Amino acid sequence: MDKIILTAILLIGLIGCSKKDDVQGSAQSNQTTTNNSYEANGVLIKSNTTASAGLNKASNLLSVNLGEVVGNNVETLVLSLQNARVGTFAIKGDADILQPDYCTGGYTTGLVNDLTAYTSNACNTTINPNLSGYSDGVLKITKLDEVAKLVSGEFSFDACRINNGTIVKIRKGYFTDLPLLITQ
Repeated sequence: MDKIILTAILLIGLIGCSKKDDVQGSAQSNQTTTNNSYEANGVLIKSNTTASAGLNKASNLLSVNLGEVVGNNVETLVLSLQNARVGTFAIKGDADILQPDYCTGGYTTGLVNDLTAYTSNACNTTINPNLSGYSDGVLKITKLDEVAKLVSGEFSFDACRINNGTIVKIRKGYFTDLPLLITQ
């Protein structure tokens, strides 16, 4: 049950956080080997295996996905931003998905058949009443070029497990000139 709830939270970040029920055309771009990276609890993760970005014009949702295989582990990070544009946006555990600049982050790690999921949405005391030691994050979009179909940005946020409040601190994250798939 725990994994189903965590998967659902990550999917929300992937497909929408939009006011619309129709998420047709959720954007995913071609995968790339651009050098993108972040730290997860102080461990550098270079996303050289797969990285993708998509912009759904109908919902104005930007989704950035960074993935890497580290030893036997799969590391995946997802960022989603409603009302996509250049600027700085808060990633908050108690964010209201109906707010126009809703932004979320998710992180999974583990063996392919045994992933552990974390999400910024679970970093709040409503979901985890005894939670402490977490901080809100930020997503800074530095480039969103729909003509050249490229997106760049920086990010940091805390992601929590929904069932126990374990925190993963995502820091020093960036993606540079990530190819952007634009869908209607």
